[in-house]
Amino acid sequence: MTNNDNSTTFEGLPSEVVNSAMTPSQLKVMEVLFLYNGLVKTKSDGYFFISNEALMKEAEIGSKTTLTKIIRLFEYNGFIGRKTGDFTNRKASEYILYEDKVKQWCRDNPKPISRNNDKTLQSSDEIREAIEQGRFQEYKKKK
Repeated sequence: MTNNDNSTTFEGLPSEVVNSAMTPSQLKVMEVLFLYNGLVKTKSDGYFFISNEALMKEAEIGSKTTLTKIIRLFEYNGFIGRKTGDFTNRKASEYILYEDKVKQWCRDNPKPISRNNDKTLQSSDEIREAIEQGRFQEYKKKK
């Protein structure tokens, strides 16, 4: 999948997640969690193991603070469960990903129209109106 905001490919994520209101950083962390959830389950109870340092590196998150905020947001929304580990000592955590909750939230929260898209829509309407009124050249000169 390609995220239109920054041309990052999120091949490990379902389309509804890629097209949701998550930020690019949140999508990067979510992609790692989806990949580990599908490939590296190490516990029979559904939890998988990844250190915070490895999660930061694989998701290309440059700040512990950013990772902490994302993980806490995911926990708050019920996307993940986490046990053991902490952020201050860089200890590893075990996670469980609740894919159904993530997908439902993403369906309920699609990507909003950005201000740039809104301006483009307004410009398109202005151009259409200028063409209809025969003043397109005048409109082009203004811009």
